[in-house]
Amino acid sequence: MHAVRTRNTSWIWIILFCPLIGSLIYLATEVRGVGRSGRKLAGQLANVVQPSRRLDALRAQLADAPTVANRLALAEECARLARFDEALELLATTGAHKNDPEVLKRRAAVQFEMGKPADAKATLEELFEAQPRERGPAMRLLFARIVETEGDAAATVAAYEAAAPGAIGDELRYRRAAALERTGRAEDARALYTRIVKESARADGRYRRENREWIQAAKARLDEPAGPPPPRDG
Repeated sequence: MHAVRTRNTSWIWIILFCPLIGSLIYLATEVRGVGRSGRKLAGQLANVVQPSRRLDALRAQLADAPTVANRLALAEECARLARFDEALELLATTGAHKNDPEVLKRRAAVQFEMGKPADAKATLEELFEAQPRERGPAMRLLFARIVETEGDAAATVAAYEAAAPGAIGDELRYRRAAALERTGRAEDARALYTRIVKESARADGRYRRENREWIQAAKARLDEPAGPPPPRDG
Protein backbone atom coordinates (compact mmCIF):
# COMPACT_ATOMS: atom_id res chain seq x y z
CA MET A 1 0.00 0.00 0.00
CA HIS A 2 1.34 3.39 -1.05
CA ALA A 3 0.42 5.11 2.23
CA VAL A 4 2.27 2.44 4.23
CA ARG A 5 5.34 2.54 2.02
CA THR A 6 5.54 6.30 2.35
CA ARG A 7 4.83 6.08 6.11
CA ASN A 8 2.02 8.61 5.84
CA THR A 9 0.45 7.81 9.19
CA SER A 10 -2.34 10.38 8.97
CA TRP A 11 -3.60 8.86 5.77
CA ILE A 12 -3.23 5.33 7.14
CA TRP A 13 -5.68 6.11 9.97
CA ILE A 14 -8.12 7.82 7.59
CA ILE A 15 -8.07 4.84 5.23
CA LEU A 16 -8.52 2.38 8.10
CA PHE A 17 -11.61 4.14 9.44
CA CYS A 18 -13.07 5.19 6.06
CA PRO A 19 -11.59 2.68 3.62
CA LEU A 20 -13.56 3.52 0.48
CA ILE A 21 -13.72 7.30 0.75
CA GLY A 22 -10.27 7.55 2.24
CA SER A 23 -8.69 5.48 -0.50
CA LEU A 24 -10.39 7.46 -3.25
CA ILE A 25 -9.40 10.84 -1.86
CA TYR A 26 -5.85 9.61 -1.16
CA LEU A 27 -5.58 8.40 -4.74
CA ALA A 28 -6.88 11.70 -6.09
CA THR A 29 -4.61 13.91 -3.99
CA GLU A 30 -1.47 12.04 -2.96
CA VAL A 31 -0.44 9.36 -5.43
CA ARG A 32 1.94 10.52 -8.14
CA GLY A 33 1.72 8.99 -11.57
CA VAL A 34 -2.02 8.44 -11.43
CA GLY A 35 -2.54 11.06 -14.11
CA ARG A 36 -5.26 13.63 -14.63
CA SER A 37 -7.88 11.12 -15.79
CA GLY A 38 -7.28 8.87 -12.79
CA ARG A 39 -7.58 11.72 -10.35
CA LYS A 40 -10.72 12.95 -12.09
CA LEU A 41 -12.25 9.47 -11.83
CA ALA A 42 -11.36 9.23 -8.15
CA GLY A 43 -12.99 12.59 -7.52
CA GLN A 44 -16.14 11.53 -9.38
CA LEU A 45 -16.37 8.30 -7.39
CA ALA A 46 -15.95 10.17 -4.14
CA ASN A 47 -18.82 12.46 -5.14
CA VAL A 48 -21.02 9.43 -5.79
CA VAL A 49 -20.41 7.74 -2.43
CA GLN A 50 -20.22 10.97 -0.46
CA PRO A 51 -22.50 13.43 -2.27
CA SER A 52 -22.43 15.95 0.59
CA ARG A 53 -18.77 16.60 -0.26
CA ARG A 54 -19.63 18.36 -3.52
CA LEU A 55 -22.72 19.96 -2.01
CA ASP A 56 -20.70 21.51 0.80
CA ALA A 57 -18.09 22.75 -1.66
CA LEU A 58 -20.74 24.40 -3.84
CA ARG A 59 -22.36 26.02 -0.80
CA ALA A 60 -19.02 27.45 0.25
CA GLN A 61 -18.38 28.64 -3.29
CA LEU A 62 -21.72 30.48 -3.36
CA ALA A 63 -21.05 32.04 0.04
CA ASP A 64 -17.68 33.34 -1.19
CA ALA A 65 -19.02 34.57 -4.54
CA PRO A 66 -22.84 34.91 -4.74
CA THR A 67 -23.01 34.93 -8.53
CA VAL A 68 -25.82 33.59 -10.69
CA ALA A 69 -23.46 30.91 -12.03
CA ASN A 70 -22.63 29.67 -8.52
CA ARG A 71 -26.29 29.78 -7.52
CA LEU A 72 -27.23 27.71 -10.56
CA ALA A 73 -24.46 25.18 -9.89
CA LEU A 74 -25.65 24.63 -6.32
CA ALA A 75 -29.29 24.42 -7.42
CA GLU A 76 -28.35 21.85 -10.07
CA GLU A 77 -26.61 19.69 -7.47
CA CYS A 78 -29.56 20.00 -5.08
CA ALA A 79 -31.93 18.89 -7.83
CA ARG A 80 -29.64 15.97 -8.71
CA LEU A 81 -29.86 14.84 -5.08
CA ALA A 82 -33.66 15.36 -5.08
CA ARG A 83 -33.35 18.28 -2.64
CA PHE A 84 -35.99 20.09 -4.64
CA ASP A 85 -37.16 22.55 -2.00
CA GLU A 86 -33.62 23.83 -1.52
CA ALA A 87 -33.16 24.02 -5.29
CA LEU A 88 -36.32 26.12 -5.67
CA GLU A 89 -35.26 28.43 -2.86
CA LEU A 90 -31.99 29.04 -4.69
CA LEU A 91 -33.92 29.65 -7.90
CA ALA A 92 -36.34 32.15 -6.39
CA THR A 93 -37.43 34.54 -9.14
CA THR A 94 -37.43 37.74 -7.10
CA GLY A 95 -35.13 40.70 -6.73
CA ALA A 96 -32.02 40.70 -8.90
CA HIS A 97 -32.84 37.29 -10.40
CA LYS A 98 -36.47 38.01 -11.30
CA ASN A 99 -36.03 37.92 -15.08
CA ASP A 100 -32.76 36.03 -15.35
CA PRO A 101 -33.42 33.52 -18.16
CA GLU A 102 -31.09 30.82 -16.82
CA VAL A 103 -32.74 30.96 -13.39
CA LEU A 104 -36.22 30.76 -14.91
CA LYS A 105 -35.25 27.86 -17.18
CA ARG A 106 -33.75 25.84 -14.36
CA ARG A 107 -36.65 26.65 -12.05
CA ALA A 108 -39.15 25.35 -14.61
CA ALA A 109 -37.11 22.15 -15.04
CA VAL A 110 -36.98 21.56 -11.27
CA GLN A 111 -40.71 22.17 -10.90
CA PHE A 112 -41.38 19.63 -13.63
CA GLU A 113 -39.05 17.09 -11.98
CA MET A 114 -40.97 17.62 -8.72
CA GLY A 115 -44.21 16.63 -10.44
CA LYS A 116 -45.57 20.18 -10.58
CA PRO A 117 -46.20 20.69 -14.31
CA ALA A 118 -48.65 23.57 -13.77
CA ASP A 119 -46.01 25.53 -11.85
CA ALA A 120 -43.41 24.69 -14.49
CA LYS A 121 -45.76 25.90 -17.23
CA ALA A 122 -46.33 29.19 -15.42
CA THR A 123 -42.58 29.69 -15.06
CA LEU A 124 -41.98 29.01 -18.75
CA GLU A 125 -44.75 31.39 -19.74
CA GLU A 126 -43.10 34.02 -17.54
CA LEU A 127 -39.79 33.29 -19.26
CA PHE A 128 -41.25 33.50 -22.77
CA GLU A 129 -43.01 36.77 -21.97
CA ALA A 130 -39.94 38.40 -20.42
CA GLN A 131 -37.35 36.88 -22.77
CA PRO A 132 -38.97 35.82 -26.09
CA ARG A 133 -35.60 34.85 -27.55
CA GLU A 134 -35.20 32.16 -24.90
CA ARG A 135 -37.84 29.99 -26.55
CA GLY A 136 -35.12 27.60 -27.73
CA PRO A 137 -35.35 23.88 -28.56
CA ALA A 138 -34.78 22.65 -24.99
CA MET A 139 -37.45 24.92 -23.54
CA ARG A 140 -39.92 24.08 -26.32
CA LEU A 141 -39.35 20.40 -25.57
CA LEU A 142 -39.97 20.96 -21.86
CA PHE A 143 -43.12 22.93 -22.68
CA ALA A 144 -44.37 20.09 -24.89
CA ARG A 145 -43.77 17.58 -22.11
CA ILE A 146 -45.79 19.80 -19.78
CA VAL A 147 -48.63 19.94 -22.30
CA GLU A 148 -48.49 16.14 -22.52
CA THR A 149 -49.22 15.82 -18.80
CA GLU A 150 -52.50 17.68 -19.35
CA GLY A 151 -53.88 14.70 -21.27
CA ASP A 152 -54.93 16.41 -24.51
CA ALA A 153 -53.50 14.16 -27.23
CA ALA A 154 -54.03 16.59 -30.12
CA ALA A 155 -52.51 19.50 -28.18
CA THR A 156 -49.56 17.28 -27.27
CA VAL A 157 -48.87 16.44 -30.91
CA ALA A 158 -49.11 20.13 -31.81
CA ALA A 159 -46.70 21.06 -29.01
CA TYR A 160 -44.12 18.48 -30.10
CA GLU A 161 -44.45 19.59 -33.73
CA ALA A 162 -43.90 23.20 -32.65
CA ALA A 163 -40.81 22.10 -30.71
CA ALA A 164 -39.28 20.22 -33.66
CA PRO A 165 -37.48 23.06 -35.53
CA GLY A 166 -33.87 23.21 -34.40
CA ALA A 167 -34.17 20.23 -32.05
CA ILE A 168 -31.05 18.09 -31.70
CA GLY A 169 -31.15 14.42 -30.76
CA ASP A 170 -33.83 11.77 -30.78
CA GLU A 171 -35.78 12.48 -27.59
CA LEU A 172 -38.19 14.90 -29.23
CA ARG A 173 -38.67 12.68 -32.28
CA TYR A 174 -39.44 9.67 -30.10
CA ARG A 175 -41.84 11.59 -27.88
CA ARG A 176 -43.54 13.07 -30.94
CA ALA A 177 -43.92 9.61 -32.47
CA ALA A 178 -45.43 8.26 -29.25
CA ALA A 179 -47.88 11.17 -29.18
CA LEU A 180 -48.85 10.44 -32.78
CA GLU A 181 -49.55 6.81 -31.86
CA ARG A 182 -51.90 7.95 -29.13
CA THR A 183 -53.93 9.91 -31.69
CA GLY A 184 -54.20 6.87 -33.96
CA ARG A 185 -51.59 8.02 -36.49
CA ALA A 186 -49.66 4.76 -36.33
CA GLU A 187 -48.09 5.04 -39.81
CA ASP A 188 -46.71 8.53 -39.11
CA ALA A 189 -45.36 7.31 -35.79
CA ARG A 190 -43.71 4.29 -37.39
CA ALA A 191 -42.05 6.53 -39.97
CA LEU A 192 -40.46 8.57 -37.16
CA TYR A 193 -39.32 5.45 -35.28
CA THR A 194 -37.78 4.14 -38.50
CA ARG A 195 -36.01 7.43 -39.11
CA ILE A 196 -34.53 7.37 -35.61
CA VAL A 197 -33.16 3.85 -36.09
CA LYS A 198 -31.82 4.39 -39.63
CA GLU A 199 -30.11 7.69 -38.86
CA SER A 200 -28.57 6.30 -35.68
CA ALA A 201 -26.84 3.63 -37.76
CA ARG A 202 -25.03 6.38 -39.66
CA ALA A 203 -24.30 8.53 -36.59
CA ASP A 204 -21.05 8.56 -34.67
CA GLY A 205 -20.51 6.74 -31.39
CA ARG A 206 -21.01 9.81 -29.23
CA TYR A 207 -24.40 10.55 -30.75
CA ARG A 208 -25.51 6.95 -30.26
CA ARG A 209 -24.38 6.97 -26.61
CA GLU A 210 -26.17 10.23 -25.88
CA ASN A 211 -29.37 9.01 -27.54
CA ARG A 212 -29.20 5.32 -26.60
CA GLU A 213 -32.44 5.41 -24.57
CA TRP A 214 -34.48 6.79 -27.47
CA ILE A 215 -32.84 4.67 -30.16
CA GLN A 216 -33.50 1.49 -28.18
CA ALA A 217 -37.07 2.56 -27.44
CA ALA A 218 -37.69 3.24 -31.14
CA LYS A 219 -36.30 -0.19 -32.05
CA ALA A 220 -38.58 -1.78 -29.47
CA ARG A 221 -41.64 -0.05 -30.95
CA LEU A 222 -40.71 -1.24 -34.44
CA ASP A 223 -40.21 -4.81 -33.21
CA GLU A 224 -43.59 -4.93 -31.48
CA PRO A 225 -46.75 -5.97 -33.31
CA ALA A 226 -49.51 -3.40 -33.56
CA GLY A 227 -50.73 -2.72 -30.06
CA PRO A 228 -51.31 0.01 -27.51
CA PRO A 229 -49.08 3.08 -27.81
CA PRO A 230 -46.50 3.84 -25.15
CA PRO A 231 -47.85 5.69 -22.08
CA ARG A 232 -47.80 9.46 -22.11
CA ASP A 233 -45.22 11.45 -20.17
CA GLY A 234 -46.01 12.30 -16.56
